[in-house]
Amino acid sequence: TVVTCSDGLPTANHYPFLITSSNDELVLFTHLARSNPQYTELKNVQKCLVIFQGPHLYVSPSYYKDIENVPTWSYVAIHAHCAAEIIEDREGIETLIDKTVRHFEIENKTHWNYKLPAQFKERLFKAIVGIKMTVVTVEGKFKLSQNRNQDDYESLVSALTKRQDHAAQELLVYMNRTTPEFKI
Repeated sequence: TVVTCSDGLPTANHYPFLITSSNDELVLFTHLARSNPQYTELKNVQKCLVIFQGPHLYVSPSYYKDIENVPTWSYVAIHAHCAAEIIEDREGIETLIDKTVRHFEIENKTHWNYKLPAQFKERLFKAIVGIKMTVVTVEGKFKLSQNRNQDDYESLVSALTKRQDHAAQELLVYMNRTTPEFKI
């Protein structure tokens, strides 16, 4: 999710990303429509926040041993504060789109050949821009009941272990990594 701000109002949109790193620099690439208001915000302000949301779920007070509790939310996220640059040249946009399509086609195990009529491609590349976002700072954020006592933590782990949903299973992996003093 890319978050920008213009005239005191935040804007958030969801985009696919390619991520590269070199010389200790982390760079995110995406693209968007020129008609998207966020294009103007990124061009003018050149700063944004990119949020990568990990697993998250509602935690019922019934998961804890101590009855004096309230519901909460467990989550894992990364916040990347970035300096944004617009890619507007035809070659840069075409290269970015080609890399994006190839990446996601491979990840998706599909084999779309990307053969489009020249006039269609021309209209497409005039209608979009690329965005290069150099990461300035990164914050890892997580709330995984690490503030609980051992009994409540173990009770929560037991409850999550019984759940079959993907989010619960992923959160258990993160809980094990972030709170090794509690044996899961």
